[in-house]
Amino acid sequence: MNSKQFFKTVAGASLLIILFNLLSRFLGLLREIIFAHNFGVSEEFEIYLITAVFPTVINLILYYLGQNFFIPVYNKTKNEHPESLNSVTQKSVIFFALVALLTALVLEFFSPEIISFYVNSQNPVMQELGLNIFRILLLTIPMTAVVSIIAAYHQARYDFKIPIISQILLNVVFIAVLILFSKDYNIYSITIAFVSATFIQLVYLLFVTPEIFRGTNPKLLFNIREYKGISFSLLIILLIEITGQMYVVFDRYFYEYVNKGGFAVLNYATTVYLLPVAFISASLSLAIFPKISDTYHKKDYNSFNRSINDGFLVLGFILAAFTAVYFFYGDFIIGLFYQRGQFSAVETLRTESLLRILSISLIFYGIYAIIHKVYFVIEKLKPLLYINIAAIGIKFLGNTILVNLYQEMGLALSTIISYSFLFFASITYLLLRKEIIIKPDTLKEFFIVLLNTGISILAAYIFNYFIEPVNVPPSLVGILIFGVVFSVNSYLSGSRIMFLFIENYLPSGLSSKIHNSGGKNE
Repeated sequence: MNSKQFFKTVAGASLLIILFNLLSRFLGLLREIIFAHNFGVSEEFEIYLITAVFPTVINLILYYLGQNFFIPVYNKTKNEHPESLNSVTQKSVIFFALVALLTALVLEFFSPEIISFYVNSQNPVMQELGLNIFRILLLTIPMTAVVSIIAAYHQARYDFKIPIISQILLNVVFIAVLILFSKDYNIYSITIAFVSATFIQLVYLLFVTPEIFRGTNPKLLFNIREYKGISFSLLIILLIEITGQMYVVFDRYFYEYVNKGGFAVLNYATTVYLLPVAFISASLSLAIFPKISDTYHKKDYNSFNRSINDGFLVLGFILAAFTAVYFFYGDFIIGLFYQRGQFSAVETLRTESLLRILSISLIFYGIYAIIHKVYFVIEKLKPLLYINIAAIGIKFLGNTILVNLYQEMGLALSTIISYSFLFFASITYLLLRKEIIIKPDTLKEFFIVLLNTGISILAAYIFNYFIEPVNVPPSLVGILIFGVVFSVNSYLSGSRIMFLFIENYLPSGLSSKIHNSGGKNE
């Protein structure tokens, strides 16, 4: 199998996405490090976090909406009416762009009311700052709408490189503009960077995708009747994506109830918490999406369930390790990433305590990324919508009760409760309806992973207790010992998860040598 063929398989695609996402997320983390260095937990930065929530959430909704709507539509059209592929793509681009433009105009019209609702009206300077930030960021919404469809177009064609390169380009331009303008424009440099980076990303995608505008028929393209099917099929997916992004909106509503700097440290903790979800869970679920869709519609349910079970195991294996590191060594991780400039040791401890709370739900929320895609494949969108509405209701109720007791920690606690509910409710529905089958071997392997995680973290603690490293942070040594023991235990026990990595992601020669030198549980 040559390299081009390999990267069109689920294993190759997921590996490619993970590697590129690692780079993209590193750049995203570097962006947050610059935020921490330049702005710390200042009031201006918290105003930015609050007022940027609507444009940011809408952009995220548009991006994921593009994937979840366009990829199934593209594949269905390819099989049933291949001659209409360009038309469907063009209509999707136009529809998304117009809806996004209308949304931005409506938000602009009501922007004073929106900002006054979130920002204390007794501080006119902060209100004016928030209003200006909000209006500038609205410019990104129509651009992101077009980006989302073009990116989904490439993903539907198993070309994952171009969308990820565009994300890397987005982060590189953002960081460059932020560094250039932060001294002169202070907090406004963030908004300038976002608009500039999104524009460059859009230009790049248009440049590398000229074929989607070939054979354009303006009469059909701007005929309202042509869009009726799109609008109806999009509605329920849109509602699902909106509810999925409401967590951050609800948190911002409780701005006045948290400690000073509470939103900033919660933002920094959430960024670190979401790293494995973003570059592992999202990568694998995106790579597996076309595969499980294809096998399900071919009624190859054995392959369908095998892909899902393998996906659950791989994510459980990786996320269990991240959970242990975050929970037991979070102070070192936060200090390494953020503790410099305006970000002090006090903020490190505050952020670490929030990361520890959030990490409890990491496995649940990470595996939910695959479950979420399954619902789109089997076309059970209404149950998914109801589960998401219930989860966001739990989040709001949890915020209301817990924020008065624990401030920003209360917001973190309500998040893990709602994320856990989201996982258990969504997987329970699929199991009860027999839409998926989780094999006993999968449950056994997952239990072994949890046991191995506990043994490995205990070994790391014992090593640190008896041997105090010189000139090396004890936490770093502990993380390394944990990683070594965790990996060796998995290999020696013949873990099927470890061999999923070896068989799928290593070169064939090296894979055979490792496979032949160790045991494997069939």
